[in-house]
Amino acid sequence: LITRVHHPVADGVGRTLITNAFASLTRDPSQVLADAPPLDINADLAPDVGPDLPAADLLAQCPEYRLLDAPYGPTIPYLGPPGPPFASIRRTGRIFVVAPHALAQLRQQLAGTNGAKPPSSFTSLAALTWAHVTKARLAAIQDAATAAAANSDANRDGTGHEYWELGKGKGQTARIVTVVNWRGRAFRHVPELAASAGNAVAIPAADVALGTVLAAAGTWRREHPGHQDATGAGVEALRGVAEAIDASTRSIDDGFVATRTALARRMQDLRLLGIEGDPREAKAFAFNTWRHLYKETPGWVLPGVAKEGTQGEDGVQPDAVRRSQKEWDMGYGFILPERKGLDGLEVQVTLEPEAMDALLADKAWKSWVRQVIE
Repeated sequence: LITRVHHPVADGVGRTLITNAFASLTRDPSQVLADAPPLDINADLAPDVGPDLPAADLLAQCPEYRLLDAPYGPTIPYLGPPGPPFASIRRTGRIFVVAPHALAQLRQQLAGTNGAKPPSSFTSLAALTWAHVTKARLAAIQDAATAAAANSDANRDGTGHEYWELGKGKGQTARIVTVVNWRGRAFRHVPELAASAGNAVAIPAADVALGTVLAAAGTWRREHPGHQDATGAGVEALRGVAEAIDASTRSIDDGFVATRTALARRMQDLRLLGIEGDPREAKAFAFNTWRHLYKETPGWVLPGVAKEGTQGEDGVQPDAVRRSQKEWDMGYGFILPERKGLDGLEVQVTLEPEAMDALLADKAWKSWVRQVIE
């Protein structure tokens, strides 16, 4: 079963609510679903934003956004020149299974020994994945540069060496944008938001020195046989990366949401609002999670999905929930919804094939991974 909901209409939480309502109707098509009254939250007139700021001034306060050259937003990254068309770049993906004990060790290593509270599973996996993906992408660029120097006709990625030159980017700062549900973080005085099926997504950005991100990729799982640097510079750098991600998440409050709501309302064409961060750039990464979505999805009563000859009144639970897409993304990490019976979390990573090869060969990264699913 495939469901499609346009992101400006609903986020993952909203999509789950819609899907659950659909499942309920398959069990009892005659039932009348509860219909909550629509919410109209006046979120664009916060004192620190002001009612009269033009869109350009509001955009300057939102570093994760930028104007696009054509109306294909608002959730699309900027893909302007230089560089080849995104569609012409080969991409691939893998699912990496991280066992619960490995995740617990990662969080503990990031907490340190001074009794500090460990970062969340999301922050920990975002930091770890970003560090190793950045290392892999830059390694692929170096390999391509070496190949180009040896052979002027080298064209490993099918788009020409200009892509790999673009991947180097400018400056020595890496950026991660995360996808965060701001329900419970902003407008807490509106409890009805918890059941809202609309879009409550924020995408805060964190900028970290490239050297710190690469140093963080030297963190091994402490109990792995090949463990190196588990308490040294690698862990300390990874801790700094995690703290930067946490800081960007903590920035989400009433003012954060109000500013972006005001910007959206003042745009003459919202489709011209894009995300600042080119996925073709090796130092740009995005991380999202659907871990807790569909966790309590009710059973379905549909023809052809019965197990062991019967569905029963409660229906059949889905074997897995996957994000449907016609092609791979690039420079993107994603925690898939938890699956019953699976001991661990599934992290989907999409990259260029050369970068994916480098990631699969990264022994430090593999020390955290129990299984790789193609």
